[in-house]
This record gives sequence, structure tokens and C-alpha cells, in this order.
Amino acid sequence: MSSDLDDSLNRPAGKPSDRNPNGALDEDTIVHFNIPRLFGKSNLEKIQSVVSKATGLALVTVDYKGEPITELTSFTPFCQEMHDEQDTGKLCRQAYVYGAGQALASQDKCVYFCPCGLLEVAVPIIVKNIHLGSFYGGQVRCENAPKEIANLSRLFEADLAKCPLNARQKKKYKNIPVYDYERFLDLSELLALVVRQNCQACLTDQSWPPTSRMEVKSLRDTAARLENELAIKQSELISIKSRMNFHFLINSLSSMANLALIEESPRTSEMVSLLADHLKQSLVGYKFVVFLAEELNYVERYLKMQKIRYGNLLNYHIEVAQELTMRKIPTQIIGPLVERAVFYGLSTVEAPLTVTVTVEQKGADLLIKVIDNGSGLSEEELTARFAAFQNDYEGESILMSINELKHRLDRLFVNNYSIEINSVPGHGTESQVHIPMRLPAGVF
Repeated sequence: MSSDLDDSLNRPAGKPSDRNPNGALDEDTIVHFNIPRLFGKSNLEKIQSVVSKATGLALVTVDYKGEPITELTSFTPFCQEMHDEQDTGKLCRQAYVYGAGQALASQDKCVYFCPCGLLEVAVPIIVKNIHLGSFYGGQVRCENAPKEIANLSRLFEADLAKCPLNARQKKKYKNIPVYDYERFLDLSELLALVVRQNCQACLTDQSWPPTSRMEVKSLRDTAARLENELAIKQSELISIKSRMNFHFLINSLSSMANLALIEESPRTSEMVSLLADHLKQSLVGYKFVVFLAEELNYVERYLKMQKIRYGNLLNYHIEVAQELTMRKIPTQIIGPLVERAVFYGLSTVEAPLTVTVTVEQKGADLLIKVIDNGSGLSEEELTARFAAFQNDYEGESILMSINELKHRLDRLFVNNYSIEINSVPGHGTESQVHIPMRLPAGVF
């Protein structure tokens, strides 16, 4: 077994014609046939995320050298620590190379135990007979695997002895789930099927017929035209911003706040100061992603302004665990729902309104709730109630903001999110947003 493992670790990947005399892939091959270029890093990470949720396996994609080229998906705390440490990280990469060699030799998936004794599977990524890298999944314990399954702990026994596990690491190891071997094989086959289909798609993309090439050229021309139109729109936006001069507007509001304070109108001064800060964040300092604390500051500032405006008719509460405040979320995800609660709550009922905002973690999701004790009218009833304004009122802008929020979340999370607005007549409305705790790769 040991000599077989040594051969696998030293066996070069890819067909000989694709390599120079030193055994490395030719530069032209590296440039034109590499995993990120053919598959797209974000697409690979999306596949990893979907497959991981379906199987419970940790996943990563590595190149032909055994170096990870995607983010680590669902790695167990134990494996994440082993992967990050210098000595044990080398063993992880050598295990990748072993799995790749065996998978390439058999042109099929390879199941083995990693140096730490966890069951893993390597699935080769082969396009036009060139081995580009591998998909790796696993990081599970297994107690009923056949004895003939390769166990790399034997090969790296001496290396493992140099970095024994401490008590904390042993505890993390014991928390790793145990899988039945037959079930693991079924999940491995599912992973292999996904990889084969994507490799086949790449082959198709590399051999388009003339008609398809014309369609692609047309799409590229359309994309270029749209990019040009976007540049024009961005130029127009810059022009509009320059004419509006947001900084002048905010500075003027600050001056008004100071003047109101001098004239002994503290409530007016506070209201104007809050409005200036509100505009500064929403118009000048716009960001696509913010910390939850920033979003809550924006929401609280809005509620303070409404409190000054309505007095005892409005009360509010914001409840969120401190450890969540530094989580990053899409901007303006809570604001539109709070604005909806305040506007419709106060305009459709004469009793005092209470708005409660809560944010909590639910498994791998962030659950945001905005609850009010207003009239609880449905969307249809609200539309009928305000029909006389012919869409020229504050509520229309709020509804547009909520629709725009749905579009943004759909682009970010596809189907992995939800927005629900549930109203109960005479009791109020509860709006809920479920989004993943972790933003998609590439979103900052």
C-alpha cells in the first residue's frame, strides 16, 4: 500500500503531450484550460454550496497542483484548523494530490481516509483529456468502511507524530458526524455526476457550431451596447448628483440645526440634525453591503425622527444580540419594512403605535422581524384605502423600496431567502426576512 501511495503522490497529472520536459503543464494549456476560466470561480462555489447543503459534506476545488482555488465550503471546525496550520495544512494538500492521482489513474472518483482518519472523496476534473484539478468532498467519520480503503494516516504516521492533537482538537474531532459507508458512496456518486455534467458542458462550450458562435457574438455585441448605455446612465447620475450638490444640502441642514438651537428650538434642531445624518448615509455614503450595526443606526435614526414628529403616538424597540451587530448584510434591508410599519400603522389607526425590530440567528440564517400593532390591513385593503391619492403619496415610495429590496435579494441569494409580510386585521403586521448568515462569494 505504501509504495502505491508514493507513486500516486509523484504521478504527474494530464496527458504527456500537454507537458514540457520538466513535467509541468505548458503555459498555453495553463492559460486556456484552467478551472477558474472554464467553470468560473463563483459558479464552482455556488455548486459547492448547493451540493454541501444536499449532502452535508465539506467541499473544495483544487487545481492540478493540489492548491485550493475556491473558498472552503462547510469545512468542519476541526478540518478548518488543520487546513490553516502550517504543518497539518501540508498533509491536507498532500492528501489532495494523492486523491487526484488515484482518481486520474482510474478516471473515476477515489474514496480514501485522509491523514487524520476522515473519509474523503476526490473527483477528477478532466476536460479534453487534460486533468485540471479535482473536487474534494467529505470530512466525515466512518466506522464500517472496507479494510481495503486507502488510509493515509499510515503513510504520514511520522508527520502526524510531530503534531499530536491537543484536548481541544480532539473534542472538535469527536463532534464530526459519522456516516454509513454505503451512504457516503451514494453521495460521492452524486458529486461525481455533478462534476461530469459540468465538464461535459465545458466541452460543448469549447466546440460551438458556427450558428452558436454567431449567437455568442450577438450576445457579446448586446453586452457591449448595454455596458455603453450603463456608462451613459452613470454619467447622467454623476451629473444629477453634481447639480443637487448633496454636500451643500447637508451642510445647509447642519446650519439650520445650529440656528434652531440658538433660537432655543431643541426639538427642531434635533430633527434637522437627524435628517442631515439620514441623508448623508442614504445619498452620499451609499454602500451595497453594510454591517448590521450600520443598518440599525439608520433605522433608529429614522424612528427617532418619527418619534419627534408623532410624539406619544409612536413607540419603538430594537432588540438584537451584540454578537450579530458586526455581521455584514445587504444595505436597506430593514429600513423599508420599518417605514412601511410606521406609515401605514399611523395612517390607518388612531391609537398609539408600537414598532418592534428584532434580529436573531436561526441556524445558518439571519431572521429579521419588524412587528407593529397597527390596523393589520392587507395589501389589497391598503391599495383601496389610498386609491384616491393616485400613487402620489409616501406609501407608494415605500412599496417601491420593498419591491426593489426583493429584486436585490433575488439577485444575491436566488431562492435561498424569503420575505413575508403577514397582516392580521385589528392586531397588526409582522414582516419577516430570512437571509443566509454568510453572503455569497464576491459580495463585499
